[in-house]
Amino acid sequence: MLPGLTLPACTLFYFSIQPAIVWGVEVKTTLASPMIYNKPFSVIWNTPIARCKTKFDVALDLGAFDIVQNENGLLMGKKITIFYKEQLGLYPFYTAKGTPVNGGLVQNASLFEHLKVSETDIDKIMDQDFSGLAVVDWEDWRPLWDRNWGIMDIYRKKSVELEKSKNTDLPESEILLIAKNKFVTAAQDFMSQTLELGKTLRPKSYWGFYKYPDCYNYFKTNEQTGYTGQCSELDIPRNNQLAWLWKVSQCLYPSVYIPQGAEPVNVQKFVHYRVKEALRVAALDRSSEALPVLVYGRYSYRHTLNFFSEVDLVHTIGESAAMGASGMVLWGDHDYARTMETCMNLKNYINNQLGPYILNLTRAAMLCSKVVCNGNGRCVRKDPESKAYLHLDPKFSNVISELLSTNPEQLRQEIDSEALNSMQEQFKCQCYKSGMGPNCETASTF
Repeated sequence: MLPGLTLPACTLFYFSIQPAIVWGVEVKTTLASPMIYNKPFSVIWNTPIARCKTKFDVALDLGAFDIVQNENGLLMGKKITIFYKEQLGLYPFYTAKGTPVNGGLVQNASLFEHLKVSETDIDKIMDQDFSGLAVVDWEDWRPLWDRNWGIMDIYRKKSVELEKSKNTDLPESEILLIAKNKFVTAAQDFMSQTLELGKTLRPKSYWGFYKYPDCYNYFKTNEQTGYTGQCSELDIPRNNQLAWLWKVSQCLYPSVYIPQGAEPVNVQKFVHYRVKEALRVAALDRSSEALPVLVYGRYSYRHTLNFFSEVDLVHTIGESAAMGASGMVLWGDHDYARTMETCMNLKNYINNQLGPYILNLTRAAMLCSKVVCNGNGRCVRKDPESKAYLHLDPKFSNVISELLSTNPEQLRQEIDSEALNSMQEQFKCQCYKSGMGPNCETASTF
């Protein structure tokens, strides 16, 4: 357990939260939903830490805390591979100085050449039998025209300039419409066919784009009042416009990075509504099986190496689990393994805070799955707006591994009724393909 933080089973944290917004689309929580790495909630490591062992002889024992990782602490491996913009195909973009790369605009790029190079890149980086998470991180432009604001506005301006050069006699309004249509059509083709290629070449993998979906519910660090956390009313229908992307994705990878110094209540709201929107999108236009949602998070605050407080671990990893995500990916860059000091700081944090919390959470999720959902589903909050979390009472810590190997009925006898009643009162089941019914007790016909 985390020092100084008592987390009994289904601990309740009370904060002042605004009532849930209804998006206008039913949030389906009983669709069959796959497990990632055979767990109701998995935590996957996506930080390159090989240097800690090879350079400084500092071993980080993530496996002891139920954290899934690539062999030898590599960023790209058999469990997870993330492709940045210059590692997969011929991604078109503009540099910070406005220099076009691979055509700059997606409508200027060769999709054929991009896919040909992408196939070579995938074969070079991924084993033929790769069955892990395949994440594409393309962030220079967005496929929806209206979302290319700020520094991304260059893609709209250049698109309009391109069409002006071709259609000198057309009015501005028509040129704008042509530019927009060509951009979004090319963007859709580029992104969707990249995923389709990945699925064809590595069909056992979970392909998807990092940071999708987003709902732009960001807050200011010093924001004290008025922040609801709810997604913008504009961005719910905009995410619906990306139905083509959700259709070709095999996993959703929303991001919940947080700044240092944020009010805990705002962190919880921020994560809650981003995960809620991702779960809504995961079930959009799907009749039987929702997409898994793997939330990208961190264990230190944005732009720093300062580790999360205990309460922020609860409000990021714990919130994602309680809402019904399939897991969380913990991202970090090379800075954590840059020196002996940074390696030792990370090791101490993993051993004393991060690791014990994750172990408690993943075991609680497994226990709830077994006793409430008969091992055929994951536990999710009955009331998404409640503050129920999947945490184990410390008194079960020494025997939980043995208990989890028993059948559900024996578990019910071993665990005291108060803990079980708390889980059953506050959580319901989201069944996998193997289960049906309120408690996933009967065999599925899928």
